[in-house]
Amino acid sequence: MRSRITLLPEFRTLEEFRDVLCRSAFHLGHADPESFAFIVDDALLEDARSELDACQVPDNFDGGISQMVADFADSVQLLSAGTPQADRLGLVSDIIIVWDQARFDNSEWMVERGRRTDVVTLFDVDRQAVRMEGSHWAMLAGRLSAASLSLAHQRFRRMIAAIGPHREVYLFGTGPSIDEAKNLDCSDGIRIVCNTVIMDDELMTHLDPQILTFADPIFHFGPSRYAARFREELRRALVKYPRMWVVMPHRYVSLMESVMPEHADRFVGVPMLRPGGALSLNLNERYAVRPYPNVLTLLMLPLGATLGKRIG
Repeated sequence: MRSRITLLPEFRTLEEFRDVLCRSAFHLGHADPESFAFIVDDALLEDARSELDACQVPDNFDGGISQMVADFADSVQLLSAGTPQADRLGLVSDIIIVWDQARFDNSEWMVERGRRTDVVTLFDVDRQAVRMEGSHWAMLAGRLSAASLSLAHQRFRRMIAAIGPHREVYLFGTGPSIDEAKNLDCSDGIRIVCNTVIMDDELMTHLDPQILTFADPIFHFGPSRYAARFREELRRALVKYPRMWVVMPHRYVSLMESVMPEHADRFVGVPMLRPGGALSLNLNERYAVRPYPNVLTLLMLPLGATLGKRIG
């Protein structure tokens, strides 16, 4: 669904603008919004235009974001604060992204919302004030891209068919005892690994896992250089282990498909229930998981209970 998006409040410094521009291009560039409005102080307008033409990506960001900004630039509107067109955006936008919560709450934009006659959706991505900032970006991307749940379920069924039935399922985390797995023979079952296990070549070669899981909005799906390194390791592992599937929360699938389109058919997204929803340990019966703060309870245990008879 194409949407008119406005970021609020207005930007006062180039550093603020650059940071949020990079995050917006990374998280939302692939989702093809109809328009994406940045309101900047008049004195900042020319510098902001230059940044769109050749973004100076901060050192701590994924280096590939410079190209993402270039691809995203055609969707961006730059408007001077205080102009009639900028003032009207609070009334006509479908979605408002709040990047500075305190300034937004104390600004005229809160008053403008009271004049709306239709629905406006707010997404709070202020990383200084909101712990789940990364998840909020992902939820917005999911809304914009309308990633297909039916396609996700089809991929899940194809994964099950490709792996085949097994009695034993082995789950491997990243704790201090993981090195002991190098001495185990788990060839009789399904091997499910998570997170940075893919960076341990010796362990990966020994296990030859059928499924990899990860779910962290910052360290796996974020715009940082650290997360970019993880994704490069993922790309390498997908080439080296062509039978390995990747299972993640459904909200992140559209991003990963845009970053690695060559492996899109192996990305399996599982939707998450609202907090407090019933625990699902059979994904064949109910294709959704309860939100938990770690990948073991979020994805690995439901997968293990669904695919096998005994978890080790």
